[in-house]
Amino acid sequence: MMGCGFVGLVAGLAGMRRSGPVTWRDIVVLASVGAVTGFAYGALLDVWDWTTFYRGAPGFGWQPGLSLTAALARFGRFYVATSLVYDGFRAVGNVLAVTLLGAPVLAGLIRVRARFNVIVLEPSPQVAPALAGPPQ
Repeated sequence: MMGCGFVGLVAGLAGMRRSGPVTWRDIVVLASVGAVTGFAYGALLDVWDWTTFYRGAPGFGWQPGLSLTAALARFGRFYVATSLVYDGFRAVGNVLAVTLLGAPVLAGLIRVRARFNVIVLEPSPQVAPALAGPPQ
């Protein structure tokens, strides 16, 4: 669940500075985020597999007391051996989905944001006494 939330957070942060109608730049940025998060999501899930199921596997699994460089080297070997190809398919699928569906979905989200946008204004001096209630 946190991995999915992480993907949504990164995509939302990548689109914070955009404005106006959907452009190809928006699609390219979102497709790039999809590719990167496809690999990052897989690696995040693999940390659990690596520490739980492959604990103690010589030269491959996680072991308590490993230095940071040794742990990263072992995890790198584990990731390449078990998940790199699968995560590559996920990343390519994300890019294809965003390329095909990104423009209409972003246009719909922009419309929803514009429709439900609320702007809070300060009351004007003429209206402020009326909002305060009857005099006491």
